[in-house]
Amino acid sequence: MSKPKYVAHRGFSMLAPENTIAAFELAGQSGFWGIECDTYCTIDGH
Repeated sequence: MSKPKYVAHRGFSMLAPENTIAAFELAGQSGFWGIECDTYCTIDGH
C-alpha cells in the first residue's frame, strides 16, 4: 500500500493567509504533495 499524499487546502493556511503566495510556498517547503487554490474571474471576464 502506498503512502498517502497530502494536499494543502488553499496553501498552508494555518501559517499564512489562505490563497497567498506565502501559503503556497510554505506548503511546498513543508513537504505537501500538492496545493489546492481557489480561482476567480475578474469583472472583465479574465
